[in-house]
Amino acid sequence: MKKLIGIALVVALMASLCFGSVALAYDPPTTVTVDWGDGGTGYGSGWIGTTVTAGDDATTTFSSGGSLIKGSFTATDWNDDTDVHGLTYGVDNFTTNLRGSVTDIGSGWGFIEFQTDRTDSGPYGPPGQSSYTYVGVNDGSATLQNRSVTNYAYMGDWNFGWHNNDHITVTGATYYTLNRYMSSVPYAGGTLTSNFAALSAWGTGDVDLDCMMSKASAGQVQLGWGGGCYTNADASFTGSGQLTLTGVGNNQVTFNNISQTNPNPGPSGGSWTGIPTIVGSGLQVNTSGLGAALQIITGFTNGLTYPDYSMTAN
Repeated sequence: MKKLIGIALVVALMASLCFGSVALAYDPPTTVTVDWGDGGTGYGSGWIGTTVTAGDDATTTFSSGGSLIKGSFTATDWNDDTDVHGLTYGVDNFTTNLRGSVTDIGSGWGFIEFQTDRTDSGPYGPPGQSSYTYVGVNDGSATLQNRSVTNYAYMGDWNFGWHNNDHITVTGATYYTLNRYMSSVPYAGGTLTSNFAALSAWGTGDVDLDCMMSKASAGQVQLGWGGGCYTNADASFTGSGQLTLTGVGNNQVTFNNISQTNPNPGPSGGSWTGIPTIVGSGLQVNTSGLGAALQIITGFTNGLTYPDYSMTAN
């Protein structure tokens, strides 16, 4: 629906950070652009964060800080209320993208964080879909890039063909941590509910995490594929560390040919109090009572290549 985008900007500078244009036109489209570090071509130092709210349709936020930071962020509310066929659903198309780089020098901490939420209901289900990405480094460098789209039906992250599909990279870190999830409901207070798919890792050295496509709707979450695209969800690590893949679904979770189905779905989704959790080469039991869940934890001491971390929870 036609409206102004609400904007919150918070910036702390220790050197030079540069804003791009912040456009607030009413009709159509409404675009917000933020560049930092000499317009995204050089580096600044300090901290920057931005939140954009597109009426009741969507919200997106990012923040970054470190010894050297640069990047570019854009969010557009298309003020269209329609789908590609011109049908009106009362929900605007909303697109947002972030490309950021950070370097930590010494014993500090550099990070980039990006989240987009679909906050309005449409004809294909309620709101609550969320995409979240984070990378942090100690004494090293990292990049993060992601493009998110929300509309009347779902939300998706579309990175195919964009800078080699690189989603997160880490170079020469004494220590790093990264987190990536798609959820069909808000992920708050450390509680996993409904459909959820996540990847997390920590360690030392280098990381190259590719992610061509992810998608979340009322019925399911797909991390690393979806939207009619082939899977391109691979990860490679040097040094030592740990990779954790987590899927939680109302009925079924599938990891690249590993699947588990709730044996008693019932009219309300049912429950299962003996959920197997794969931990390394062993098997443990999780009694959280969620419908279906799988977790794969892989520790490594001399690098790791994971050709396909894609998963579906529904």
